[in-house]
Order: sequence, then structure tokens, then C-alpha cells
Amino acid sequence: MDLARSKGHTAEELNDNAISASAVVNIDRLSLTDASSGTEVSTRDHTLALMPSLQLTGLEDSFISETPALSSRSEKKSALHVNQLPPEILAVVFQLVPGWWEICHPDLGEDSVAELPRTRELIPVTHVCRRWREVALGAPTLWSSVILDCRGCYLQDFEDCIFQRSLMAPLRVLIADCPHDPWENSHYHRFFQTFGHRLEELHLYYCRISMSSWLARLNAPELKTLTLIRDPVDEKEMDVAISFEGDVSSLQHLWLRSTGWIPSIHLPNLTFVCFHDCIGTGVKLDVLSVLSSCPNLVDLALWTSVDLDDDLPRQGANAKKVSLPHLRRLTLKGFVDIADSPILSSIIVPLTASVRLVVSYRPPLRPNTIATLTRLPVWKEATRWYICHSPDALPDAPMLNIAMAGSVSGITLLECVDIVGAPDQFRSLPESTPGLVELVSQAPPVRELWLVDKFIARSERATRALLEMLPAIETIVVFDTDLLSIQDAFKDLPCPHLRHLHILCIGPTASGEDPADNSVQDRVTYILSLLTDAGLHNQLRRLTVGYHPEYSGTRVERTVYDDLFESVIYESYKREPRMEMPAVCTEDVHVLWPGFAYDFDLN
Repeated sequence: MDLARSKGHTAEELNDNAISASAVVNIDRLSLTDASSGTEVSTRDHTLALMPSLQLTGLEDSFISETPALSSRSEKKSALHVNQLPPEILAVVFQLVPGWWEICHPDLGEDSVAELPRTRELIPVTHVCRRWREVALGAPTLWSSVILDCRGCYLQDFEDCIFQRSLMAPLRVLIADCPHDPWENSHYHRFFQTFGHRLEELHLYYCRISMSSWLARLNAPELKTLTLIRDPVDEKEMDVAISFEGDVSSLQHLWLRSTGWIPSIHLPNLTFVCFHDCIGTGVKLDVLSVLSSCPNLVDLALWTSVDLDDDLPRQGANAKKVSLPHLRRLTLKGFVDIADSPILSSIIVPLTASVRLVVSYRPPLRPNTIATLTRLPVWKEATRWYICHSPDALPDAPMLNIAMAGSVSGITLLECVDIVGAPDQFRSLPESTPGLVELVSQAPPVRELWLVDKFIARSERATRALLEMLPAIETIVVFDTDLLSIQDAFKDLPCPHLRHLHILCIGPTASGEDPADNSVQDRVTYILSLLTDAGLHNQLRRLTVGYHPEYSGTRVERTVYDDLFESVIYESYKREPRMEMPAVCTEDVHVLWPGFAYDFDLN
């Protein structure tokens, strides 16, 4: 039943009362009824709950004044504590109402490229009471995010209403999965002509190549974020490149997927660029041109699943280099040897830039990858190393993860292969991870080494070979499980400068093959007896025994061997200790730079 019938009024009587309404809203059911025909229009997700021509305030005033019950209810609502909040605070509360539309990427799993609030979910708020509606409609920023999802029901009048409510607030717009038909060009050409000057964010998600024509004419001087994610359907689409002739000089964040970019403008404000599978005629050559037009770039991500050097010639020694003096984060991600890309040899990476290399191929340390890493300025400063292995679905094939830290920047190398659950027992580490020895042989004097494998039984021979190549080591951090599996590697240790040994006690292995299980002594006492037998009590200046948060065994604070060492310190940790990394490596900045703790699954 609509409101007109509930009071016995006809549409003509409402018009006589000067209530200008071309439709009548049912507040209880959030449905719309055409006043002229009496036909109820279906509303999906409340998309037609409000139309621009409705004068809802007039409707409410009319019925409340004539209905004592409604008037009494209105007075009670106004007395509620929530309605005593200042309008500014109430508007902030309303911002928490809509859920988020996550602009996800199929290759990022649950991680999203961007998020926009579902503005349509604010409509029920405007039907609670007059004050809520006045506050909501009086806050333009609540209505400044618009999602044009062409896969669902698109209603132009509703979107126009939302744009009107946003007044002159900067717009955040998502256009998703646009069909390839004439409607697309005509409608969006009008949209960008009308609202282009107000755009702050624009996300085009799986749109077709026909959009490139009106993108070229886009005039958006306030646009700061642009995402172009395409999924080419044929050979022709892969050769399309975007060229901007309008004003997008304020652009700060650019994400391209399967989209070329013909640089025709200078972008001094651009600080983030991601090129994902940007393949096609001339696209890879244009990458360097785009970078040369972004002198203040801070984040650069190169992500590919194809060979980057198909049509990009090798750069000679005299080839022009692209300098990125402000670069802080360089992400290399791919299913091929992306580190061997000729593009990298054409970029001057400053010492302050950190590198995150995520590979999905084996072995992860190929000669070209090692050569690329050792050419980075941060390489010579990386004197602290963190080496661990993660289990994957293949037996005896653990994934290699390495972090190398300098004073102001660092390098992270992650082998990314599908993992199926966590293992129920230790796996055996190969005698030598391919490429690791070669990488270490070219390392600067490493002074701090973390060997922290929870689920991997480290090879004693490989560990000793590794330590022999690091004569400058001063500090070693190792899990007790690791130490017990490689105890003989510490006999006659070839590390004359070793002064600090830090043992992280995590507990016995699930396999029951822990040597300490057969000892009549407690676990820590047994470990210290091994170190004493190896003669380390005469070499170490400090021995730290730290209990991991997952440790469930007996936590002793002194053993009979303590007096043989110069200093023994016992610690109980609330979270897993981590190697100190430069701030740029630990920050969770964006989906391709989640931070050191996330990469190494630290609490």
C-alpha cells in the first residue's frame, strides 16, 4: 500500500496541496509507484527508492501534520541520543553504513586494487526520520562515490540523482564490465563531458577498447587516481594504447593492465605506476617514455606473465637511461624471469630504493636474477640477511624467501607457489638451494644472519657451506629446531667474528624425531650442552635464549652451563621476533607492497 492510499488521498489531491511529486515512495517497503498509472516499479537494491523529482520533505510534512501518531513518533525519534549528535558527527557515522565495493584483481586473490563505498546502501538512512534525511542529503561527500556496474541493473536517473546530491564534491567513479555497444560511447561521452572536471578517482574495470576514444578526450584536471584493467578478448585489443589529449596533470596513481600508454603529457605529480601485462605494439618501448615523464615517481611495479624482451632490444652501454631519483619502492612480480627485463637495465635506481621481487618460477635464483640483484645500489649495503623456506604442495620442494637489509633500504625475494595447508612434520631441505651459494658468494660482508625455518629440516652440510662463505658474521639467529638438526655444523665453526647467538625456542617437531626428545635433560639445557661441546662458550660474548609465543615446553631461566658463557639472557616473547628492517620495507603501502611482516607471515 502506498502512502497516498493509506491516507485516502489521490494523486490529484496531493498536487492540489502543492506537493510536487511525479512518484510516491512507500517508506516501509522502499518501493516506487507511478502516481499517474498506479503501477509499481520494481526496485533492485533500492536503486529507485529516490528520484530527483520527489519532494520527500513536503510529503513528510504533509502527513505528519495531519497524523497525530506520526507526529508523536517523530517527537520520540528527535529525543533519541543519536539525534542529539551534531550534524557533522552524524554525517561521519553515516559514512560507516555502506559496505565496500572491492575492485579486485583475479591474480591478487582477495586483495583489492581499490575500494569504493556502495552509495546505494545509504538510501535506507534517508527514510529513518526527517533529521537523518536532512543530515544525509546535506553531506555531499556521502554521495560522491558512484558505481556504474554494467553487469547488473543500470539506472541512469538514479545515478543522476546521486550526482546532484554530491553537489560539487570530488567524485570517485567505478565503471565495471562495460558492454561493447553504441550505448557505451554515447552515454559515457556525455558523462565525462558533464562531470570530468570533478573526477578525483576513476576505475575502469574490464572495459572494452571502444572506451579509448573518449578517454583520449578526457579533461579531468583534478583526477588523482586512474585504474585501467582490461582483459583482452582478441589479438586486436592487445594492440590498443591509451593517449590523453586532455588535462590529467594532477594524476598521482596509475594502474594499467593489458593497456598501452602513449605518453603525450608531462606528469609531475605521478608517484605510483603499475604496468601489468602491458603488451602490444610499441607498448614496452613506451614504458621508458612514460617513466621519463614521471620525474617524481616513488612507487614502480612491473608485473608480467609474458616474456618482456620479445620486442624490446637490449640496451647498449651508451643507451639513454631513465633516472628516478625519488623512487622508494620497486616491485618486480611475474611468472617469467622479470628480473632479466631490459627495462631494468635502463632505469637508474637510487640507493634509497627498496626492491620486492616476487617470482613464480623455479629455481628462483637464476643467473639473470642474481645479476640483477647484485647490480642494485642497495646490494652493497645489505649486511643483514633473513633466510627462510616455506612449505608448498610439492614434497621436498620448499620455497625460498630472503630479505636483505641495509641502513636505508632493502631487498625482499619471495618464491610464490601455491601452498596447500601447513605441514604436519618437518620437510627436508635440499643439500643446496639452487643459486643460493652463488648469491651469497657475491654478497657484501654479511654481519647478521637469520636462519628461521619452522617447518623445514635444514641440511647440515648446506648450512655449514653457507656459514663458511660468511666469515664476517657477528650475529646468528636460529630456531632451536634448526639448531638441533644442524648441531654438527657449529663444531669448529668457521666464523671467527661470531659474538652473539640468539636461539628462538619454538618447541619439538611434530615428527617426534627431535634429538632433544631423547635427552633426560630439559630442552634448553640440552641445547646449551651441545653449544658447550662445540666450544662456542669460549667464543660467544652473549647467548640469548628466547621463547617463541608458540613454545609450549618448560621455560627454564637458568641451566648448569650458564656460568661457562660470558652472558646468557632469557626472554619470553609475546610475538615472533623479526629482523630489523628499514622503515620503507616494513610499511604496508599498497597491495603490491604489504610489508616485511606480511611477506614472512610474522605476527
